[in-house]
Formats: sequence, structure tokens, C-alpha cells
Amino acid sequence: MFSAEALCKALLEGLNVEEALASLPPYELRYVARIPVDVYRTAERLGWRFFTEPGSGRHTGNHLHVNRASNDLEKLKQWARSRPRWALATGSLSGVFVLVVDGRDGQDSLIRLCSDDWTWLDTLRTQAGEQRFIFFQWPKDRRQISGSNCLGKGLYLLGEGDWLRMPPSWELNGDPHFYIDPQPAAQAAQWLLDLAFEPEIEADSSPLFAPGASWDPLSPTLWEDLI
Repeated sequence: MFSAEALCKALLEGLNVEEALASLPPYELRYVARIPVDVYRTAERLGWRFFTEPGSGRHTGNHLHVNRASNDLEKLKQWARSRPRWALATGSLSGVFVLVVDGRDGQDSLIRLCSDDWTWLDTLRTQAGEQRFIFFQWPKDRRQISGSNCLGKGLYLLGEGDWLRMPPSWELNGDPHFYIDPQPAAQAAQWLLDLAFEPEIEADSSPLFAPGASWDPLSPTLWEDLI
């Protein structure tokens, strides 16, 4: 069901906006050779790299898992046979970073940093329990600042060497990951880039995407199978 249709239906049933948003069902994912469509298409078109998360560990600092990440579709098909928890390797390896907003503390920290300007929020977002994950394109010619993983109380950044569970995976406490808004990852706001990234990187740094990868972040077809 399209999110807009579900939202309108909930509003017609007398729910207020907050109740209607809370009532929206998770997106029902489709699969290609047992690989979730979003994993398949972002690996194929954007060069995002995934691995099968073994069921333990945090989203940060576990380079052993991240080093296994791949966008090779045949390898992903092999992993998919066991219906695993899928994890995305963030950073320049995949060309994406993620802002984690953890509960009320994270929301309060985010409001203070962005001055209540939400014009940049039109981007790919997922959720698991009280945690919301906001995806952005890895900025060209900028390197992540060391120690920028924590931006405030309840507000974290997943970048170089980090990873994130992706729908339809679930957290260790059982909270499922689902899409809030399955669309392309957008460019981050300037205030976020300045907080998390140095102005420039060296010319021989890692490429934004895997060799040969190309993509259109505004393509209406990239995420059409998800909604």
C-alpha cells in the first residue's frame, strides 16, 4: 500500500496527524532472488556494499564485518539463501552516510543543531523502534572529521568503517527495520557537512562509488518497487 493512501485513510477514520503517521504499516518489501529489492538495486546501480550481519555487535567500530561488504550480485544471492539480516557498509565505500536520531534526546539535539529547519529532510529514511536513520550522499572531495560520530546526546553519525542494518532486518532487541520514506539519498545540509567533514580530501582518496557505478539521485524509477 502506498504511504499516502494509508495516511489519507487513517485521517478519514478520525485519527489526528500524529496518530495517523504512527499507524502507517511498514513497507512490504519485494525480493529478487531472495534479495530485498532495495538491497539488490542499490548494490547494482549505486555500488552500495552490503554484508550479512551475524546477529551481534554495534553499528560502529566493527571493521571485521565491514571488510566483508560487497555489491557483487552473485555473492548477495548466495547470502540471501539463509534470509539473513542485511547490513549496509557506510562511508566512502558505499558513497553514503547515515544520521542516527535516537529517541527524544536525539530529536532535541537535532533541533538545536538545525535551528528547526527541516527543508533538508526530503531523503531516504528508515526506523527501528525509537531510532530513526536518515541517509545522505557521501560528499565529494570531503573527508570525515575524526571523532564526528557523536554529534550530541542521542545523535550519531555512521560513516567511515561503520554499518547499519537494513530492512527487513531487525535489531537484537527484536525491533524491525522498516522504511519511513523509500526514496534516493539526498545531499546533506551544509550545517551537517561542516560538523562532520573536513573541507577537502586528497586527490587520491577513495572514489565516491565503486568503479563503473553511475546513478541519478533524482531518478523516479530507482525506488519505485519499494512503494
